[in-house]
Amino acid sequence: MGDRGPAAALNGASLISGVPLAYWIDYGFTKMYTQASWRVPTTLQCILTIIGGRLMIFMPNTPRWYNAKMRIEEGDSTLCRLHDEPLDNPVVQQAKREILAVIESELEANKLLDGPNL
Repeated sequence: MGDRGPAAALNGASLISGVPLAYWIDYGFTKMYTQASWRVPTTLQCILTIIGGRLMIFMPNTPRWYNAKMRIEEGDSTLCRLHDEPLDNPVVQQAKREILAVIESELEANKLLDGPNL
């Protein structure tokens, strides 16, 4: 799971650079007194959202999701593809143990939050 840091940094950089870009686009249209002043910025946002949404179709579910749904074989397969290693690789096994530990701790926490059945 060593790629999580750079992925999180890229996500943060995208968010940080996207907000000023959206503001500058909005600012560029503030001096217009036609319907384009609101239609163009809104259309640009919709186009980018549609592109992002369509690209998500090609993304696999996460190994954590598969394991939480008790679809262990699919979770293992996805983990192997993410790490580009076989299932018996120590890195893949460590990632699997971490995922299963998190799922187990969440289940225990949910049991505590639910409280006793009366």
